[in-house]
Amino acid sequence: MSARHYAGIVRSGRARLALLVAASIAACVMATPLLEAQSAPPAAASPEFEVASIKLNANSGLPPLNVVSKTIMRRSAARARDGRYIQQGIAATTLSALIQAAYQVTDFQIAGAPSWVSSERYDVDARAPGATTFEEMRPMLQTLLAKRFQLTFRRETRELPVYELVAARNGLKITPMKPGSCVPMEQAKPLEPLNICGGIRRQMGGVVAPERKDVIEAVGVPMATLIDFLIDETGRIVIDKSGFDDVFSFRLEFASSVNTGLGNVDTPASGLSIFTAVEEQLGLRLRSTTGPVDVLIIDRVERPSPN
Repeated sequence: MSARHYAGIVRSGRARLALLVAASIAACVMATPLLEAQSAPPAAASPEFEVASIKLNANSGLPPLNVVSKTIMRRSAARARDGRYIQQGIAATTLSALIQAAYQVTDFQIAGAPSWVSSERYDVDARAPGATTFEEMRPMLQTLLAKRFQLTFRRETRELPVYELVAARNGLKITPMKPGSCVPMEQAKPLEPLNICGGIRRQMGGVVAPERKDVIEAVGVPMATLIDFLIDETGRIVIDKSGFDDVFSFRLEFASSVNTGLGNVDTPASGLSIFTAVEEQLGLRLRSTTGPVDVLIIDRVERPSPN
């Protein structure tokens, strides 16, 4: 074999080897994403209650829904703890209230829902493990609504009328609460909300205007608590521009114009409106303006099937 012929064979062998190596590298590169995709962990399942019961409450003797009962429904959700979310009997809830609790909105931020969402009452008994707080139960409630009520929706931000809560011209009349002025919840006695730090009470005096005179009282609460009540009373989002960051106590007396029917407005009661009462008694003012408001638009919702 000549030297020239041998050199040609060597070069040919090296070329084939180089092609094989290149092909192997290319195959590995192409296979890598597939291997990564196959080994990726599956998406986490939506959190759920361990046990959940939802039943229509057909008791015709339940008190009618009004601004007071809606406030109680909203705030009772935030007090749920120890893994138990229960709304039964006289406290039977509406789907609207459940949506509000699950997604931190108010009733006027829910659009496109059929009327039964705000009128039919349901007994709910849902339980989560151990000492689960309501904040930890909130995503479980979202899963429950999706499965039992087939709830789907989309979010929109709309420019809507809102109120800004600002200091009145004559200055604030609320003052920071002194330490030791209330009893911690774990030390409090039952049925004494105005002795408990964070205790609240909403009372409705009389039945219809002009005799209606409502009272809201709270002890050792942040401004957000007052704003929650004002949102329910005014039907608008209220934005805190007061500059007051301490906890405080207050008593607010006003003549409510809301009667005992959900969403119905009675003849305005005589006496202080909520706007005048807030200014004269608390040194705060509700200033009307517009702003972005998050709205849930219901695409689908169905009555739940029996458990």
